[in-house]
Amino acid sequence: MMTKKLFISAIFTIMIVAGGNAIHAQDSTKTFVPILNYTADLVVNTHGGIKTGALYLGYGELGIEINPWKNGQFNFTIASTHGGEPSSELVGDWQVFDNIEAGNHIFALNAWYSHTINKVTVKAGLQDVNDSYSACDAAGNMLNTSFGGNQVLLSAGNVPTMPCNGLGINAEWKISKSLTWQAGIFDGGVIDLDDGNKFNLRHELSSSKGYVIVTEAALSPADALLLKA
Repeated sequence: MMTKKLFISAIFTIMIVAGGNAIHAQDSTKTFVPILNYTADLVVNTHGGIKTGALYLGYGELGIEINPWKNGQFNFTIASTHGGEPSSELVGDWQVFDNIEAGNHIFALNAWYSHTINKVTVKAGLQDVNDSYSACDAAGNMLNTSFGGNQVLLSAGNVPTMPCNGLGINAEWKISKSLTWQAGIFDGGVIDLDDGNKFNLRHELSSSKGYVIVTEAALSPADALLLKA
């Protein structure tokens, strides 16, 4: 099992080697692209809930994107969550009030490889099922988690999503300019960060714990809203 210190050292080593190629993360023409993001939220509850008050919470990402060839991409990212937990301390929201709320942790977020052949893209490794399913651009700026993943799915068990991303493989088929279909199978027994998986490096695929199988079709006609089912 890779230790926290070794994992972080590996990330920094890759970033130092890639330093000469550092560019904006949206430019995928370069071989190495550093990932550095930070989000800070201030939550204030003025009325109702558990109690009134204010809490600060933050979320940071550090990693590297590697594009060794035109249609392939590696992503290695660690993340940190810190600060208060407004759902349990202020608001009492069952769906988690703030989507970066996860306590105080440093953990492995992504370790996946994605490859595109013609109109099909396959992504395998440590990943967030919510990166591929349910989420949409219109909800990207919303804080409450009910605007992100399907809460019926995410609350049914240990579905791999931030902060406990899990192992899985997903295939996406771009059928036409406006129609996309995808299907994936993911670990259904992800171990929580507070239950013996402190740095999200412990993953044990097991049929006894089960798997999460997801499929989704997306219709996005020109100049129209994106529809998913």
